[in-house]
Amino acid sequence: MFLYGFFEYKYDLVGFESDIFSLSHIIFLIIAFVSLGFVAYFVRGAKKKNVEIFIRVLAIFVTVLEVAKVSWESYFDITRGGSFNFFGIAPIYTCSLLIYCSLIAGFGKGKAKDICLSWLCTIGMMTGLITLFYPTGLNWYPVLTFGGMHTLLFHYGLVLCAVVSLASGYKELKWKDILISMIPMLALALIAIPVDYALKSDYMQIYDAAGVPVIQDFANLLATHGLRWLFTILMLSSYMILSSMVVAPYRLVTLLKMKSLKKKEVNVKVTE
Repeated sequence: MFLYGFFEYKYDLVGFESDIFSLSHIIFLIIAFVSLGFVAYFVRGAKKKNVEIFIRVLAIFVTVLEVAKVSWESYFDITRGGSFNFFGIAPIYTCSLLIYCSLIAGFGKGKAKDICLSWLCTIGMMTGLITLFYPTGLNWYPVLTFGGMHTLLFHYGLVLCAVVSLASGYKELKWKDILISMIPMLALALIAIPVDYALKSDYMQIYDAAGVPVIQDFANLLATHGLRWLFTILMLSSYMILSSMVVAPYRLVTLLKMKSLKKKEVNVKVTE
């Protein structure tokens, strides 16, 4: 086991390979999911105003956290003889939408607010869950460093925002949210796709899914046949599946609750 300084730069981590599924990662996951369970229980019926305040605070927190991470890592990149890492540090990843969508959902109004809430409570939550379990950022930084904690806390924030919004009743999901949640994705893709194909970077992981088991191999296979564009389309489309994995169970639970209430109403009338 290696011990490093909290603000250690990734290229100074001598002997470090990965912290994915390490003891510290597993402990963080246990703490994260236990806390999410408590949050889901205690926010039931929370006032709309209080949920809005929470989203605003979260939006400010993740924005400051991201600015700090980009500034801190860029300082080392540049002072060590390199330059700004245009290939991987710009906030145009799928999960970066937490920053933009939480700001709009917290401070905005109207359709833009609803669209962003749809993303936060569907695709946002699923990408947060997936990344908490397999955070590729831990291939670069240990859990107990600023880089590692940034990765885990940022994606915990994605799940937390959805849990608070759904458990409190602040956001009610409908089938149309599967499509609505894709609007922020497509908007970000308009920036990420030209950047990826120009720099051969992998923003939104729609160019070669670097570091993602199996999917990366599939991307490379398509690329060897000149079908990288097909991989990009398939990856973007797959986010609708993630969205439906939240909306479908939510609608099922809502339907069962409605049937249960109707049954109780019928029983009450019969007893009367």
